[in-house]
Amino acid sequence: MAKAIAIIEKPNSCEECWFIQCRYSTPLSTNRKGYLCQLLKGEKRVVEDFDYDEEVHLNNCPLREIPKKLENQYGLASVQSNINGYNSCIDEILGGAEHG
Repeated sequence: MAKAIAIIEKPNSCEECWFIQCRYSTPLSTNRKGYLCQLLKGEKRVVEDFDYDEEVHLNNCPLREIPKKLENQYGLASVQSNINGYNSCIDEILGGAEHG
């Protein structure tokens, strides 16, 4: 299966995420409310309201920031072509958009 990249603003919390399903109860017999992360698999997908710790969940979030461009800190010509290639990949992913 081919891979794809979607460029979105990284959410500040699970509640703001595009990939979280609406509140739900699991299992239905317990009436426990929470969120369902569509990017994770298995039991890790369940983020319960009363267990929610923003710092822990965002550190375990499968969404990753786009890496920063590299600079040739030492001015070595031998690594410049690798740095140029890496930075070109970042430019291609962003489609010319500015990236801090």
